[in-house]
Amino acid sequence: SLRLLREGHGRDGDLDVSRTVGWFTSMAPVALSLENPADAAETIQAAKRQIRATPISDHSYGLLRWPSKSLESSKLLEKAGDPLVLFNFLGRQPEPRDGAVFRQISDAKPSSRSPSNERSHLLEINISVREGRLIADWIYCDGAHRRETVERWALRFTTEVERLVDHCLIPQSVSFTASDFPDAELDDGDLTKLLARLGER
Repeated sequence: SLRLLREGHGRDGDLDVSRTVGWFTSMAPVALSLENPADAAETIQAAKRQIRATPISDHSYGLLRWPSKSLESSKLLEKAGDPLVLFNFLGRQPEPRDGAVFRQISDAKPSSRSPSNERSHLLEINISVREGRLIADWIYCDGAHRRETVERWALRFTTEVERLVDHCLIPQSVSFTASDFPDAELDDGDLTKLLARLGER
């Protein structure tokens, strides 16, 4: 099991931000629990269910957690403590184009915060897809973790991602959960019965 804080781009919903400049973000904690991590199919289904049950697009957690220390919700959430791991999927980055005015400098790693700014998390994992490759950037504090420790975690992470990808490439591995069909208002039991009936036809 693992508690982590998911970060999103914060531009979801009905707000018109087309005339607004700046970095938006929204966050929500999620608790992931796996009964059998060795089972790739079970891992994927359990993760989908638990992550989709914790939306990050409506800013509700931030509104409850940080507006005022006098609010009871803020006090309770502060007492519970924020997760020590932050996970952010930045999505697919634009492919470079010939003649483009701007291009991404892949080997430049500018700091995203002031050195004097207090860290909000012990570990940050930023994921993106660039030029068809999955890139994972691990940000850590060398006062809390050794480089070889983080490298070991990153290697294990890569190994697990490759294992899950290999599983998904098997044609017979396709499976669904009720969270794949949010508008159908089904639970997993209903979905299993429905798929069984469809398979009989």
